Amino acid sequence: MIKKLVAIGLFFTVGTTLSIHLLFDVPDSFDERLLLYKDSWYIFSKWVTVVHCILVLMGMVAICSELKKYHEVSYTLGVIGYTGFSFFEIYRQLSVIFYLNPLREHYIYAETLEEKFFLERQIDLFPQASSGVFATFILFFALGNVFTGLLFLKEKAKLNTIIGIGLLIWAFTGMLVLLNQHWNIEIINSFLDVFNYTFQPAARLLLGIWLWERVTKNESFSTQVYSFK
Repeated sequence: MIKKLVAIGLFFTVGTTLSIHLLFDVPDSFDERLLLYKDSWYIFSKWVTVVHCILVLMGMVAICSELKKYHEVSYTLGVIGYTGFSFFEIYRQLSVIFYLNPLREHYIYAETLEEKFFLERQIDLFPQASSGVFATFILFFALGNVFTGLLFLKEKAKLNTIIGIGLLIWAFTGMLVLLNQHWNIEIINSFLDVFNYTFQPAARLLLGIWLWERVTKNESFSTQVYSFK
């Protein structure tokens, strides 16, 4: 029953993925961004990402546990990858809510130029610190996808093969994200934007379907064994 609820959570991540990449945006100008501390939609977007990370973590750990029998080390590294991803991305989002947003509010109400200058420097430096956390969560997520993808490929079912290959592609794309932080090639940025709201939700949907079917099959088998007894 619990794993079925977790599978439903994975279906929800299809919607949260689309909302994160399509509905939420941040203005370009410094003055507009200052006002985000009181923007309910912006704050809501951060909490959506937090919930998204929790649902992804629970779903991927449940999936890894179903494939654990094939390779203990891959299972462990997969779980570590998804745990690291969730921890660092949740930390990044909460840092915006509880650190960056108060800085923005203090800047608005600062009374001296010295105070405003100090706060402006803190606000301007935040993206650099956040970029390091972003790179870390991308790396952990890629790690999780590599080892979970390999676990999927241990089973010869068609859906397993599709998901396994998909997770390996996703891991490669994560590395591309990290490299393009330095290259900043526009065509790669455009590709990644499309990838985020097409491939990602499709992959999450397949993962949810796979987990639901696996749990349903296990429950059916358990019921048959119990009836036989």
